[in-house]
Amino acid sequence: MAYFQRFLSDPEDCFFLVRTAFGYCLLDRAGGEVIRTAQVSGQWGTPDLLSRTRSHLSRSVQAAQTLVRRHRIARCVYGRLSRMLSETLPSGAAFYSVGHQNLNSDFLNAVQIGGMTEINVMLHDVIPVLYPETQNYWMIQRFSEGLKAVAQIADTVICLANATRDTIIPELERRGRVPRMVCAPLGVPVPEPRYADLPEWIDLERDYFVIAGTIEPRKNHAMLMETWGVFPPDDRPNLLICGARGWLNQAVFAALDRGQPSVIEVPGLSDSALAAVMHGSKGVLVPSLAEGFGLVPLEAAALGVPVLCSDLPVFRELLGEYARYLDPQDNYSWREAVKDLMASERENDARPFVPPTWEQHFAKVFGKGA
Repeated sequence: MAYFQRFLSDPEDCFFLVRTAFGYCLLDRAGGEVIRTAQVSGQWGTPDLLSRTRSHLSRSVQAAQTLVRRHRIARCVYGRLSRMLSETLPSGAAFYSVGHQNLNSDFLNAVQIGGMTEINVMLHDVIPVLYPETQNYWMIQRFSEGLKAVAQIADTVICLANATRDTIIPELERRGRVPRMVCAPLGVPVPEPRYADLPEWIDLERDYFVIAGTIEPRKNHAMLMETWGVFPPDDRPNLLICGARGWLNQAVFAALDRGQPSVIEVPGLSDSALAAVMHGSKGVLVPSLAEGFGLVPLEAAALGVPVLCSDLPVFRELLGEYARYLDPQDNYSWREAVKDLMASERENDARPFVPPTWEQHFAKVFGKGA
């Protein structure tokens, strides 16, 4: 969304390529403004008949794709992407991809053949190939193929931290080529807590800690739940697990379904509600086995909330002296650190933290910063 808003605010021509259930649509600035208005208001309109034929899609996605088609300047089936781009876009256009969804050779080749003079790809991390035990097989295969396509076709790779860049380069080297690398941490606006957005059933009166993010193996929920199990009942704070259930974590899901004292699963929070939960906590816990950036601890730090996190190079680079770093496999150290925070007052433990900004990010990406 930050990139979307950045390009809309730029005086140069901008276009947006949208993948739909029926192929690709191309929007110009006016179409982009329509989509931004719908995103901010949440009013996407009514799905048309064509969208309703894709009954597996949610009604909101059907409506969004209808709105995109209605305001497109060009449209094509999947096999005609390069032709549509070459016939519609001005010469000298640069392409930016900031997600991992379209990292494959067919797509990037079509973009290149379509006349893009510069292909910029953001790689968040290479965790699927470095930690295959935490991923589904199909995800590992698809991501590995995507890395090969990036190595062969991309002109620039945008990475989010120096530590992450150092893990990406060897994987690109193994696939034959390392494009130009730009390191630009994401902007982290200070979250806006809204306690009014919290579900009524959540009780925040008792001291509690938070772990936020998809419940998947590399987030290491299992270790925290084991740690919580050995707290004496009278001294055990609540642990709020905020996030959707992911993959390859059946033991954790089963434990949550059975119920564990003082461990509370809280899925589906809005951004403002999650910010409120973090803001009111004794601390945010991030025992991840691997990360490419770490938005949750940075947002917590921006709120002035204590952070306990794994001793990973990317966290030390981005959080500096703000966080307390622990071995993600050492239950005892986590239990003792939680006990320390329980006994401390937030005001006495707070350290100022200035998060990276989107202005700094874009200055580096567009060549106006170090």
